[in-house]
Amino acid sequence: MVYLIGPTGSGKSSLLKLLYMDVKPEYGLVRVGPYQSDTTKAADIPFLRRSL
Repeated sequence: MVYLIGPTGSGKSSLLKLLYMDVKPEYGLVRVGPYQSDTTKAADIPFLRRSL
């Protein structure tokens, strides 16, 4: 089990949204297993979310 803790406004929700690709990063990329934010197609995102 993993815990993500921190004060209000520290970016916990933003980090989670980046991990399950609800939002795309303004620069750089996010890689989760075989999925990468700059190349993952919208049709593949549900498979990513199921694997989390």
